[in-house]
Amino acid sequence: MLISVDFPLRKDGSYDEQVRTEFCSSWEEVDNSVRQNASRFLALAQGKPKVTLFPPFKLVYVGDEIHLNCKDSSSPVKWHFNGVQQSETEPTLRIPTATSANSGVYVCEKGERSEEKRVTVLDSLPPASLSIKMGFPVMSGGDGVVVELTVDDGLDDWWCAIARGTDPRNVTVNRSKRDMFTGKHYTVTLHVDLEHADRAMVWCVKKSTTKRSNAIILRKTDSMVVLEPPVTPALEGERLVLRCVVWGNGRIDQVTFYKDNSVIRTGKDPNFTISNVTQADKADYSCQADYTFSTLHPNAAVHTKKSDPQPLRVIGSRAPRAYLSESSYHLTCSCPRCPDYRVLYYWYYRDSAHEQGEKLTSSPPGETMTVTDGKKQYACQAVWDDGRSLMSKYSKADPVPPPPPNIVVLIIILLIVLGLAIALLACWRKRRAEGESTGRRGKREDGADGGYEAIKVGQEGKEIYHTLKGEEGKEEGGGGYEALKQREKEVYQTLGAEGEGGYEALKGQKKESETYHTLGPTGAGGDGGYEALKGKGRETEVYHTLKTAEGGGDGGYQALQKAEGDGGYEQLKMKEVKQKNEDYEGIVEETV
Repeated sequence: MLISVDFPLRKDGSYDEQVRTEFCSSWEEVDNSVRQNASRFLALAQGKPKVTLFPPFKLVYVGDEIHLNCKDSSSPVKWHFNGVQQSETEPTLRIPTATSANSGVYVCEKGERSEEKRVTVLDSLPPASLSIKMGFPVMSGGDGVVVELTVDDGLDDWWCAIARGTDPRNVTVNRSKRDMFTGKHYTVTLHVDLEHADRAMVWCVKKSTTKRSNAIILRKTDSMVVLEPPVTPALEGERLVLRCVVWGNGRIDQVTFYKDNSVIRTGKDPNFTISNVTQADKADYSCQADYTFSTLHPNAAVHTKKSDPQPLRVIGSRAPRAYLSESSYHLTCSCPRCPDYRVLYYWYYRDSAHEQGEKLTSSPPGETMTVTDGKKQYACQAVWDDGRSLMSKYSKADPVPPPPPNIVVLIIILLIVLGLAIALLACWRKRRAEGESTGRRGKREDGADGGYEAIKVGQEGKEIYHTLKGEEGKEEGGGGYEALKQREKEVYQTLGAEGEGGYEALKGQKKESETYHTLGPTGAGGDGGYEALKGKGRETEVYHTLKTAEGGGDGGYQALQKAEGDGGYEQLKMKEVKQKNEDYEGIVEETV
Protein backbone atom coordinates (compact mmCIF):
# COMPACT_ATOMS: atom_id res chain seq x y z
CA MET A 1 0.00 0.00 0.00
CA LEU A 2 1.35 3.39 -1.04
CA ILE A 3 0.69 6.43 1.21
CA SER A 4 1.49 9.95 0.09
CA VAL A 5 2.13 12.64 2.74
CA ASP A 6 2.68 16.36 2.10
CA PHE A 7 4.85 18.12 4.67
CA PRO A 8 4.55 21.91 5.20
CA LEU A 9 7.37 24.04 3.76
CA ARG A 10 9.28 26.85 5.40
CA LYS A 11 9.39 30.31 4.01
CA ASP A 12 12.69 29.53 2.35
CA GLY A 13 11.03 26.45 0.72
CA SER A 14 12.76 23.72 2.82
CA TYR A 15 11.20 20.87 4.87
CA ASP A 16 11.12 20.94 8.59
CA GLU A 17 13.27 17.82 9.33
CA GLN A 18 12.10 17.55 12.89
CA VAL A 19 8.48 17.34 11.84
CA ARG A 20 9.41 14.85 9.17
CA THR A 21 11.41 12.64 11.57
CA GLU A 22 8.70 12.56 14.14
CA PHE A 23 6.15 11.65 11.54
CA CYS A 24 8.20 8.81 10.07
CA SER A 25 8.95 7.43 13.48
CA SER A 26 5.30 7.40 14.38
CA TRP A 27 4.44 5.82 11.10
CA GLU A 28 7.03 3.04 11.56
CA GLU A 29 5.52 2.19 14.91
CA VAL A 30 2.12 2.05 13.34
CA ASP A 31 3.45 -0.15 10.57
CA ASN A 32 5.06 -2.62 12.99
CA SER A 33 1.91 -2.72 15.04
CA VAL A 34 -0.14 -3.44 11.99
CA ARG A 35 2.19 -6.19 10.92
CA GLN A 36 2.11 -7.85 14.34
CA ASN A 37 -1.64 -7.65 14.50
CA ALA A 38 -1.87 -9.11 11.03
CA SER A 39 0.39 -11.99 11.97
CA ARG A 40 -1.65 -12.69 15.07
CA PHE A 41 -4.80 -12.58 13.08
CA LEU A 42 -3.36 -15.02 10.57
CA ALA A 43 -2.28 -17.39 13.36
CA LEU A 44 -5.74 -17.26 14.88
CA ALA A 45 -7.21 -17.97 11.49
CA GLN A 46 -4.94 -20.98 10.99
CA GLY A 47 -5.36 -22.33 14.54
CA LYS A 48 -2.88 -22.90 17.32
CA PRO A 49 0.19 -24.95 16.20
CA LYS A 50 0.54 -28.49 17.46
CA VAL A 51 3.57 -30.77 17.68
CA THR A 52 3.01 -34.31 16.36
CA LEU A 53 5.30 -37.36 16.21
CA PHE A 54 5.94 -39.43 13.09
CA PRO A 55 5.87 -42.37 12.94
CA PRO A 56 3.09 -42.36 15.54
CA PHE A 57 5.02 -44.40 18.07
CA LYS A 58 3.60 -44.65 21.58
CA LEU A 59 7.08 -45.43 22.87
CA VAL A 60 10.38 -44.30 21.38
CA TYR A 61 13.44 -46.56 21.58
CA VAL A 62 17.12 -45.89 21.16
CA GLY A 63 18.10 -45.89 17.48
CA ASP A 64 14.65 -44.86 16.19
CA GLU A 65 14.39 -42.27 13.46
CA ILE A 66 11.61 -39.85 14.43
CA HIS A 67 10.17 -36.63 12.97
CA LEU A 68 8.56 -33.85 15.03
CA ASN A 69 6.08 -31.86 12.91
CA CYS A 70 4.68 -28.41 13.69
CA LYS A 71 1.24 -29.13 12.31
CA ASP A 72 -0.35 -26.73 9.79
CA SER A 73 2.62 -24.39 9.89
CA SER A 74 4.91 -23.08 7.21
CA SER A 75 8.42 -21.73 7.35
CA PRO A 76 9.84 -20.12 9.30
CA VAL A 77 9.08 -21.94 12.56
CA LYS A 78 10.81 -21.63 15.89
CA TRP A 79 11.65 -24.83 17.73
CA HIS A 80 12.30 -25.01 21.45
CA PHE A 81 13.78 -28.04 23.22
CA ASN A 82 13.68 -28.02 27.03
CA GLY A 83 13.16 -24.20 26.82
CA VAL A 84 16.12 -23.58 24.50
CA GLN A 85 15.47 -22.32 20.99
CA GLN A 86 16.97 -24.53 18.25
CA SER A 87 18.54 -23.51 14.98
CA GLU A 88 16.03 -25.46 12.91
CA THR A 89 13.37 -23.27 11.23
CA GLU A 90 11.62 -25.89 9.10
CA PRO A 91 8.17 -27.15 10.14
CA THR A 92 9.69 -30.65 10.58
CA LEU A 93 12.39 -31.32 13.14
CA ARG A 94 14.19 -34.57 12.18
CA ILE A 95 16.05 -36.75 14.65
CA PRO A 96 17.79 -39.47 12.57
CA THR A 97 19.00 -41.54 15.53
CA ALA A 98 17.20 -41.13 18.84
CA THR A 99 19.13 -41.51 22.08
CA SER A 100 18.38 -40.78 25.70
CA ALA A 101 19.84 -37.28 25.08
CA ASN A 102 16.80 -36.57 22.91
CA SER A 103 14.37 -37.12 25.78
CA GLY A 104 12.61 -33.93 26.84
CA VAL A 105 9.91 -31.33 26.00
CA TYR A 106 9.45 -29.96 22.46
CA VAL A 107 7.54 -26.78 21.51
CA CYS A 108 7.07 -25.15 18.13
CA GLU A 109 6.17 -21.51 17.63
CA LYS A 110 4.41 -19.95 14.72
CA GLY A 111 2.77 -16.79 15.92
CA GLU A 112 1.76 -18.69 19.01
CA ARG A 113 3.49 -21.36 20.96
CA SER A 114 2.22 -24.89 20.72
CA GLU A 115 1.48 -27.08 23.66
CA GLU A 116 4.37 -29.06 25.03
CA LYS A 117 5.16 -32.43 23.50
CA ARG A 118 7.10 -34.73 25.82
CA VAL A 119 9.27 -37.41 24.27
CA THR A 120 10.95 -40.18 26.28
CA VAL A 121 13.56 -42.35 24.59
CA LEU A 122 14.00 -45.76 26.19
CA ASP A 123 17.49 -47.22 26.31
CA SER A 124 16.33 -50.74 25.46
CA LEU A 125 15.29 -52.23 22.11
CA PRO A 126 11.63 -52.82 21.15
CA PRO A 127 10.23 -56.19 22.32
CA ALA A 128 9.81 -57.48 18.72
CA SER A 129 12.40 -57.75 15.96
CA LEU A 130 11.98 -56.79 12.28
CA SER A 131 14.74 -57.63 9.81
CA ILE A 132 15.31 -57.96 6.05
CA LYS A 133 15.16 -61.60 5.01
CA MET A 134 15.82 -61.03 1.31
CA GLY A 135 16.94 -57.90 -0.55
CA PHE A 136 18.73 -54.66 0.39
CA PRO A 137 17.54 -51.57 2.23
CA VAL A 138 18.60 -49.54 -0.82
CA MET A 139 16.83 -50.54 -4.03
CA SER A 140 15.83 -49.29 -7.44
CA GLY A 141 12.38 -47.81 -7.97
CA GLY A 142 9.59 -50.38 -7.97
CA ASP A 143 11.67 -53.08 -6.29
CA GLY A 144 10.87 -54.60 -2.93
CA VAL A 145 12.27 -56.63 -0.08
CA VAL A 146 11.12 -59.50 2.10
CA VAL A 147 11.03 -58.58 5.78
CA GLU A 148 10.73 -60.99 8.70
CA LEU A 149 8.91 -60.21 11.95
CA THR A 150 9.91 -62.22 15.03
CA VAL A 151 7.89 -62.12 18.24
CA ASP A 152 9.09 -64.59 20.86
CA ASP A 153 5.71 -65.03 22.58
CA GLY A 154 3.63 -65.39 19.38
CA LEU A 155 2.08 -63.20 16.64
CA ASP A 156 -1.45 -63.01 17.99
CA ASP A 157 -2.97 -59.48 17.44
CA TRP A 158 0.10 -58.17 15.60
CA TRP A 159 0.01 -56.21 12.33
CA CYS A 160 2.49 -54.20 10.24
CA ALA A 161 2.36 -50.65 8.85
CA ILE A 162 4.14 -49.00 5.91
CA ALA A 163 4.72 -45.25 5.58
CA ARG A 164 5.82 -44.27 2.08
CA GLY A 165 7.43 -40.85 1.89
CA THR A 166 7.39 -38.46 4.82
CA ASP A 167 3.70 -37.63 4.80
CA PRO A 168 2.15 -38.88 8.06
CA ARG A 169 -1.14 -39.39 6.24
CA ASN A 170 0.39 -41.90 3.83
CA VAL A 171 0.46 -44.89 6.19
CA THR A 172 -1.04 -48.20 5.11
CA VAL A 173 -1.43 -51.58 6.80
CA ASN A 174 0.00 -54.73 5.27
CA ARG A 175 -2.85 -57.25 5.48
CA SER A 176 -1.14 -60.16 3.71
CA LYS A 177 -0.72 -63.52 5.43
CA ARG A 178 -3.22 -62.69 8.14
CA ASP A 179 -3.59 -66.41 8.83
CA MET A 180 0.01 -66.40 10.09
CA PHE A 181 -0.60 -63.76 12.76
CA THR A 182 -1.62 -66.22 15.48
CA GLY A 183 -0.21 -67.39 18.75
CA LYS A 184 0.98 -70.60 17.09
CA HIS A 185 3.60 -68.74 15.05
CA TYR A 186 6.44 -66.56 16.23
CA THR A 187 7.79 -65.45 12.85
CA VAL A 188 6.31 -64.29 9.53
CA THR A 189 7.73 -62.91 6.28
CA LEU A 190 6.14 -60.09 4.27
CA HIS A 191 6.90 -58.48 0.91
CA VAL A 192 7.30 -54.69 0.97
CA ASP A 193 7.94 -52.31 -1.94
CA LEU A 194 8.40 -48.57 -2.43
CA GLU A 195 5.62 -48.06 -4.99
CA HIS A 196 7.58 -45.23 -6.70
CA ALA A 197 8.24 -43.43 -3.41
CA ASP A 198 11.78 -42.26 -2.62
CA ARG A 199 11.73 -43.85 0.81
CA ALA A 200 9.53 -45.94 3.05
CA MET A 201 9.43 -46.97 6.69
CA VAL A 202 8.10 -50.33 7.91
CA TRP A 203 7.25 -51.35 11.48
CA CYS A 204 4.86 -53.70 13.30
CA VAL A 205 2.71 -53.20 16.42
CA LYS A 206 0.47 -55.24 18.68
CA LYS A 207 -3.13 -54.17 18.84
CA SER A 208 -4.25 -52.20 21.92
CA THR A 209 -0.78 -52.28 23.51
CA THR A 210 2.43 -50.28 23.44
CA LYS A 211 4.39 -53.26 22.06
CA ARG A 212 6.02 -52.82 18.68
CA SER A 213 9.04 -53.77 16.61
CA ASN A 214 11.95 -51.71 15.41
CA ALA A 215 11.45 -49.78 12.16
CA ILE A 216 13.24 -50.48 8.87
CA ILE A 217 13.98 -47.64 6.43
CA LEU A 218 13.98 -48.40 2.70
CA ARG A 219 15.52 -45.98 0.22
CA LYS A 220 15.41 -45.63 -3.55
CA THR A 221 18.41 -45.23 -5.83
CA ASP A 222 18.89 -44.82 -9.58
CA SER A 223 22.57 -45.77 -9.57
CA MET A 224 23.98 -49.11 -10.71
CA VAL A 225 26.39 -49.00 -7.77
CA VAL A 226 24.97 -49.25 -4.26
CA LEU A 227 26.53 -48.93 -0.82
CA GLU A 228 24.72 -51.37 1.45
CA PRO A 229 24.26 -49.82 4.91
CA PRO A 230 23.24 -51.76 8.02
CA VAL A 231 19.50 -52.19 8.51
CA THR A 232 19.64 -51.08 12.15
CA PRO A 233 21.94 -48.49 13.72
CA ALA A 234 25.51 -49.55 14.42
CA LEU A 235 26.49 -50.06 18.04
CA GLU A 236 29.52 -48.51 19.64
CA GLY A 237 32.28 -51.04 20.14
CA GLU A 238 30.90 -53.46 17.55
CA ARG A 239 32.41 -54.55 14.24
CA LEU A 240 30.72 -53.22 11.08
CA VAL A 241 31.11 -54.06 7.37
CA LEU A 242 29.97 -51.71 4.57
CA ARG A 243 29.65 -53.44 1.21
CA CYS A 244 29.80 -51.95 -2.29
CA VAL A 245 27.51 -53.80 -4.72
CA VAL A 246 26.85 -53.57 -8.47
CA TRP A 247 23.39 -54.48 -9.73
CA GLY A 248 23.37 -57.47 -12.06
CA ASN A 249 26.38 -59.15 -10.41
CA GLY A 250 28.93 -56.98 -12.15
CA ARG A 251 32.56 -57.80 -11.41
CA ILE A 252 34.25 -55.02 -9.45
CA ASP A 253 37.86 -54.45 -10.46
CA GLN A 254 38.50 -51.49 -8.17
CA VAL A 255 36.48 -49.64 -5.54
CA THR A 256 36.92 -46.38 -3.66
CA PHE A 257 35.11 -45.62 -0.40
CA TYR A 258 34.12 -42.12 0.71
CA LYS A 259 33.20 -40.65 4.07
CA ASP A 260 31.39 -37.32 3.71
CA ASN A 261 32.82 -37.11 0.16
CA SER A 262 36.39 -37.68 1.39
CA VAL A 263 38.33 -40.70 0.14
CA ILE A 264 39.07 -43.16 2.94
CA ARG A 265 40.27 -46.22 0.96
CA THR A 266 40.92 -47.46 -2.56
CA GLY A 267 41.48 -51.10 -3.53
CA LYS A 268 39.98 -54.27 -4.93
CA ASP A 269 38.12 -55.39 -1.82
CA PRO A 270 34.43 -54.41 -2.13
CA ASN A 271 34.04 -54.55 1.66
CA PHE A 272 34.99 -51.75 4.05
CA THR A 273 35.36 -52.90 7.65
CA ILE A 274 35.15 -50.75 10.78
CA SER A 275 36.56 -52.95 13.52
CA ASN A 276 35.43 -50.77 16.47
CA VAL A 277 32.53 -48.42 15.84
CA THR A 278 32.57 -45.04 17.61
CA GLN A 279 30.50 -41.87 17.39
CA ALA A 280 33.21 -40.44 15.13
CA ASP A 281 32.19 -42.99 12.48
CA LYS A 282 28.74 -41.43 12.16
CA ALA A 283 28.66 -39.90 8.66
CA ASP A 284 27.41 -40.32 5.08
CA TYR A 285 29.25 -43.08 3.21
CA SER A 286 29.42 -43.84 -0.51
CA CYS A 287 31.53 -45.90 -2.91
CA GLN A 288 32.71 -45.66 -6.50
CA ALA A 289 33.34 -48.86 -8.47
CA ASP A 290 35.07 -49.78 -11.71
CA TYR A 291 33.17 -52.82 -12.94
CA THR A 292 32.47 -54.99 -15.97
CA PHE A 293 29.90 -57.60 -16.93
CA SER A 294 32.47 -60.15 -18.08
CA THR A 295 29.98 -62.97 -17.69
CA LEU A 296 28.07 -61.55 -20.66
CA HIS A 297 31.10 -60.90 -22.85
CA PRO A 298 34.81 -61.52 -22.18
CA ASN A 299 35.72 -58.11 -23.64
CA ALA A 300 32.94 -56.16 -21.93
CA ALA A 301 33.55 -52.45 -21.39
CA VAL A 302 34.63 -51.11 -18.01
CA HIS A 303 32.13 -48.82 -16.27
CA THR A 304 32.73 -46.39 -13.44
CA LYS A 305 29.84 -45.31 -11.24
CA LYS A 306 29.39 -43.80 -7.80
CA SER A 307 26.70 -44.76 -5.32
CA ASP A 308 24.33 -42.44 -3.55
CA PRO A 309 25.52 -41.47 -0.06
CA GLN A 310 23.94 -43.48 2.74
CA PRO A 311 23.84 -42.33 6.37
CA LEU A 312 25.51 -44.48 9.00
CA ARG A 313 23.62 -44.24 12.27
CA VAL A 314 25.50 -44.97 15.49
CA ILE A 315 24.10 -45.46 18.97
CA GLY A 316 25.93 -45.81 22.24
CA SER A 317 26.25 -48.97 24.27
CA ARG A 318 23.72 -47.82 26.85
CA ALA A 319 21.19 -50.48 25.82
CA PRO A 320 21.21 -53.43 28.27
CA ARG A 321 23.00 -56.51 27.02
CA ALA A 322 22.59 -60.18 27.89
CA TYR A 323 25.61 -62.25 28.94
CA LEU A 324 26.37 -65.99 28.85
CA SER A 325 28.17 -68.13 31.41
CA GLU A 326 29.01 -71.84 31.15
CA SER A 327 28.90 -74.51 33.85
CA SER A 328 28.82 -78.32 33.50
CA TYR A 329 27.08 -78.75 30.15
CA HIS A 330 24.76 -75.80 30.78
CA LEU A 331 24.62 -72.16 29.64
CA THR A 332 23.19 -69.47 31.90
CA CYS A 333 21.84 -66.13 30.64
CA SER A 334 21.90 -62.94 32.70
CA CYS A 335 21.14 -59.26 32.12
CA PRO A 336 22.36 -56.97 34.90
CA ARG A 337 20.72 -53.80 33.50
CA CYS A 338 17.38 -55.34 32.61
CA PRO A 339 14.27 -54.82 34.79
CA ASP A 340 13.79 -57.12 37.73
CA TYR A 341 10.21 -58.03 36.88
CA ARG A 342 8.64 -60.25 34.22
CA VAL A 343 11.83 -60.91 32.28
CA LEU A 344 12.01 -63.95 30.00
CA TYR A 345 15.19 -65.31 28.47
CA TYR A 346 15.00 -66.74 24.94
CA TRP A 347 17.69 -68.84 23.26
CA TYR A 348 19.09 -68.77 19.73
CA TYR A 349 21.61 -70.84 17.78
CA ARG A 350 23.60 -70.69 14.59
CA ASP A 351 25.49 -73.24 12.52
CA SER A 352 26.63 -73.75 8.94
CA ALA A 353 23.02 -73.89 7.75
CA HIS A 354 21.81 -70.91 9.84
CA GLU A 355 24.57 -68.32 9.82
CA GLN A 356 22.27 -65.45 10.78
CA GLY A 357 20.92 -67.27 13.82
CA GLU A 358 17.60 -68.97 14.53
CA LYS A 359 15.38 -69.22 17.57
CA LEU A 360 15.94 -72.40 19.57
CA THR A 361 12.37 -73.67 19.76
CA SER A 362 13.37 -76.92 21.50
CA SER A 363 14.36 -75.03 24.66
CA PRO A 364 11.66 -73.21 26.68
CA PRO A 365 12.33 -69.67 27.95
CA GLY A 366 14.55 -69.69 30.99
CA GLU A 367 17.81 -68.50 32.45
CA THR A 368 19.50 -71.90 31.97
CA MET A 369 19.75 -74.06 28.87
CA THR A 370 21.16 -77.58 28.58
CA VAL A 371 23.63 -77.96 25.70
CA THR A 372 22.81 -80.99 23.53
CA ASP A 373 24.80 -80.21 20.37
CA GLY A 374 28.46 -79.31 20.62
CA LYS A 375 28.62 -78.20 16.97
CA LYS A 376 26.23 -75.26 17.41
CA GLN A 377 26.85 -71.81 18.84
CA TYR A 378 24.31 -70.41 21.27
CA ALA A 379 23.17 -66.93 22.34
CA CYS A 380 20.41 -65.53 24.54
CA GLN A 381 18.29 -62.40 24.84
CA ALA A 382 16.15 -60.94 27.62
CA VAL A 383 12.61 -59.79 26.79
CA TRP A 384 10.05 -58.01 28.95
CA ASP A 385 6.74 -56.18 28.38
CA ASP A 386 8.06 -53.04 26.69
CA GLY A 387 11.67 -53.83 25.92
CA ARG A 388 14.36 -56.20 24.80
CA SER A 389 18.07 -56.43 25.56
CA LEU A 390 20.91 -56.64 23.11
CA MET A 391 21.67 -60.24 22.25
CA SER A 392 24.59 -61.88 23.96
CA LYS A 393 27.61 -63.02 22.00
CA TYR A 394 27.41 -66.48 20.47
CA SER A 395 29.32 -69.12 22.36
CA LYS A 396 29.98 -72.87 22.24
CA ALA A 397 29.81 -75.30 25.14
CA ASP A 398 30.46 -78.98 25.78
CA PRO A 399 27.29 -81.02 25.26
CA VAL A 400 25.80 -83.33 27.84
CA PRO A 401 27.29 -86.84 27.50
CA PRO A 402 24.94 -89.55 26.26
CA PRO A 403 22.71 -90.93 29.04
CA PRO A 404 23.60 -94.36 30.46
CA PRO A 405 21.61 -97.36 29.20
CA ASN A 406 18.24 -98.00 30.80
CA ILE A 407 18.64 -99.92 34.06
CA VAL A 408 15.61 -102.08 33.22
CA VAL A 409 17.21 -103.10 29.93
CA LEU A 410 20.44 -103.94 31.75
CA ILE A 411 18.56 -106.13 34.24
CA ILE A 412 16.77 -107.98 31.44
CA ILE A 413 20.06 -108.58 29.61
CA LEU A 414 21.72 -109.83 32.81
CA LEU A 415 18.81 -112.21 33.48
CA ILE A 416 19.03 -113.60 29.95
CA VAL A 417 22.79 -114.13 30.27
CA LEU A 418 22.32 -115.72 33.71
CA GLY A 419 19.63 -118.07 32.36
CA LEU A 420 21.86 -119.14 29.50
CA ALA A 421 24.72 -119.74 31.93
CA ILE A 422 22.51 -121.89 34.18
CA ALA A 423 21.27 -123.91 31.20
CA LEU A 424 24.82 -124.49 29.98
CA LEU A 425 25.91 -125.51 33.49
CA ALA A 426 23.03 -127.99 33.77
CA CYS A 427 23.91 -129.53 30.40
CA TRP A 428 27.54 -129.81 31.42
CA ARG A 429 26.68 -131.51 34.71
CA LYS A 430 24.34 -133.95 32.95
CA ARG A 431 26.99 -134.91 30.44
CA ARG A 432 29.53 -135.23 33.20
CA ALA A 433 27.27 -137.55 35.18
CA GLU A 434 26.67 -139.68 32.10
CA GLY A 435 30.41 -139.83 31.48
CA GLU A 436 31.12 -140.94 35.04
CA SER A 437 28.45 -143.65 34.81
CA THR A 438 29.93 -144.91 31.57
CA GLY A 439 33.36 -144.88 33.15
CA ARG A 440 32.19 -147.01 36.10
CA ARG A 441 30.63 -149.51 33.76
CA GLY A 442 33.85 -149.65 31.81
CA LYS A 443 35.87 -150.40 34.93
CA ARG A 444 33.69 -153.42 35.71
CA GLU A 445 34.34 -155.15 32.42
CA ASP A 446 36.76 -158.11 32.42
CA GLY A 447 34.95 -159.93 35.32
CA ALA A 448 34.63 -157.29 37.95
CA ASP A 449 31.92 -157.83 40.56
CA GLY A 450 28.66 -156.66 39.13
CA GLY A 451 30.26 -156.17 35.74
CA TYR A 452 28.86 -157.18 32.43
CA GLU A 453 30.08 -159.64 29.84
CA ALA A 454 30.02 -158.60 26.27
CA ILE A 455 27.22 -159.76 24.05
CA LYS A 456 28.38 -162.45 21.66
CA VAL A 457 26.71 -162.77 18.36
CA GLY A 458 26.70 -166.10 16.51
CA GLN A 459 26.18 -166.85 12.89
CA GLU A 460 23.40 -165.22 10.97
CA GLY A 461 20.08 -166.84 11.91
CA LYS A 462 21.52 -168.15 15.17
CA GLU A 463 21.71 -164.97 17.15
CA ILE A 464 22.61 -165.93 20.73
CA TYR A 465 22.18 -163.36 23.49
CA HIS A 466 23.86 -163.70 26.85
CA THR A 467 22.75 -162.18 30.10
CA LEU A 468 25.05 -160.68 32.65
CA LYS A 469 27.50 -163.01 34.28
CA GLY A 470 29.76 -162.85 37.28
CA GLU A 471 33.50 -162.98 37.47
CA GLU A 472 35.35 -165.93 36.17
CA GLY A 473 35.97 -168.59 38.70
CA LYS A 474 33.15 -167.52 40.88
CA GLU A 475 30.49 -170.04 41.64
CA GLU A 476 27.41 -169.65 39.61
CA GLY A 477 25.19 -169.98 42.60
CA GLY A 478 26.78 -166.97 44.22
CA GLY A 479 24.75 -164.37 42.42
CA GLY A 480 26.21 -165.05 38.99
CA TYR A 481 24.18 -165.14 35.86
CA GLU A 482 24.12 -167.81 33.16
CA ALA A 483 23.85 -166.85 29.55
CA LEU A 484 20.53 -166.74 27.83
CA LYS A 485 20.17 -169.52 25.30
CA GLN A 486 18.00 -169.06 22.26
CA ARG A 487 16.04 -171.89 20.80
CA GLU A 488 15.18 -172.24 17.19
CA LYS A 489 11.96 -170.32 17.60
CA GLU A 490 13.66 -167.40 19.39
CA VAL A 491 12.36 -168.47 22.80
CA TYR A 492 13.99 -166.39 25.47
CA GLN A 493 14.71 -167.84 28.92
CA THR A 494 14.56 -166.03 32.20
CA LEU A 495 16.76 -166.71 35.17
CA GLY A 496 16.16 -169.61 37.49
CA ALA A 497 17.77 -170.13 40.86
CA GLU A 498 20.41 -172.76 41.37
CA GLY A 499 21.49 -173.23 44.84
CA GLU A 500 21.39 -170.50 47.38
CA GLY A 501 20.14 -167.29 45.88
CA GLY A 502 20.99 -168.45 42.34
CA TYR A 503 18.80 -168.47 39.32
CA GLU A 504 18.18 -171.20 36.78
CA ALA A 505 17.63 -170.27 33.18
CA LEU A 506 14.15 -170.24 31.84
CA LYS A 507 13.58 -173.08 29.49
CA GLY A 508 11.10 -172.29 26.80
CA GLN A 509 9.40 -174.67 24.51
CA LYS A 510 7.68 -173.86 21.33
CA LYS A 511 6.94 -170.29 20.55
CA GLU A 512 3.31 -171.14 19.77
CA SER A 513 2.55 -171.88 23.43
CA GLU A 514 3.84 -168.56 24.73
CA THR A 515 3.26 -169.80 28.27
CA TYR A 516 4.65 -167.57 30.96
CA HIS A 517 5.26 -168.60 34.59
CA THR A 518 5.83 -166.60 37.69
CA LEU A 519 8.12 -167.55 40.50
CA GLY A 520 6.94 -170.16 42.99
CA PRO A 521 8.61 -171.73 46.02
CA THR A 522 10.46 -175.00 45.65
CA GLY A 523 9.33 -177.93 47.61
CA ALA A 524 12.36 -178.00 49.83
CA GLY A 525 13.18 -174.33 49.80
CA GLY A 526 12.91 -171.99 52.72
CA ASP A 527 10.06 -169.66 53.28
CA GLY A 528 9.59 -166.87 50.81
CA GLY A 529 10.51 -168.94 47.80
CA TYR A 530 8.40 -168.86 44.67
CA GLU A 531 7.43 -171.60 42.26
CA ALA A 532 6.96 -171.09 38.60
CA LEU A 533 3.66 -170.16 37.03
CA LYS A 534 2.34 -173.09 35.16
CA GLY A 535 0.25 -172.51 32.08
CA LYS A 536 -2.01 -174.93 30.29
CA GLY A 537 -1.41 -173.51 26.89
CA ARG A 538 -1.99 -170.23 25.13
CA GLU A 539 -5.70 -170.86 24.70
CA THR A 540 -6.31 -170.92 28.45
CA GLU A 541 -4.17 -167.84 29.14
CA VAL A 542 -3.87 -168.91 32.80
CA TYR A 543 -1.56 -166.78 34.85
CA HIS A 544 -0.45 -167.68 38.41
CA THR A 545 0.74 -165.34 41.07
CA LEU A 546 3.28 -166.10 43.74
CA LYS A 547 2.48 -168.43 46.59
CA THR A 548 4.36 -169.57 49.64
CA ALA A 549 6.10 -172.86 49.94
CA GLU A 550 4.37 -175.58 51.80
CA GLY A 551 4.84 -175.20 55.44
CA GLY A 552 6.73 -171.95 54.86
CA GLY A 553 6.74 -169.00 57.16
CA ASP A 554 4.29 -166.14 57.12
CA GLY A 555 4.62 -163.32 54.71
CA GLY A 556 4.52 -165.47 51.57
CA TYR A 557 1.88 -165.28 48.92
CA GLN A 558 -0.39 -168.03 47.68
CA ALA A 559 -0.88 -168.36 43.97
CA LEU A 560 -4.07 -167.22 42.29
CA GLN A 561 -5.75 -170.23 40.82
CA LYS A 562 -8.25 -169.91 38.05
CA ALA A 563 -11.32 -172.09 38.28
CA GLU A 564 -12.30 -173.83 35.14
CA GLY A 565 -14.53 -171.69 33.00
CA ASP A 566 -15.24 -169.00 35.52
CA GLY A 567 -12.17 -166.72 35.48
CA GLY A 568 -12.27 -166.19 39.26
CA TYR A 569 -9.22 -165.89 41.37
CA GLU A 570 -8.45 -167.19 44.84
CA GLN A 571 -7.44 -164.56 47.35
CA LEU A 572 -3.84 -164.15 48.17
CA LYS A 573 -2.97 -165.25 51.68
CA MET A 574 -0.03 -163.69 53.39
CA LYS A 575 2.13 -165.78 55.67
CA GLU A 576 5.05 -164.88 57.79
CA VAL A 577 8.48 -165.61 56.49
CA LYS A 578 11.22 -165.69 59.09
CA GLN A 579 13.97 -167.49 57.24
CA LYS A 580 17.03 -165.32 56.95
CA ASN A 581 18.16 -166.53 53.52
CA GLU A 582 15.39 -166.27 50.95
CA ASP A 583 16.11 -169.00 48.49
CA TYR A 584 14.44 -168.95 45.20
CA GLU A 585 14.02 -171.94 43.03
CA GLY A 586 14.60 -171.48 39.40
CA ILE A 587 11.67 -170.90 37.16
CA VAL A 588 10.69 -174.14 35.53
CA GLU A 589 8.54 -174.08 32.46
CA GLU A 590 6.10 -176.94 32.22
CA THR A 591 5.75 -178.64 28.92
CA VAL A 592 2.41 -178.08 27.34
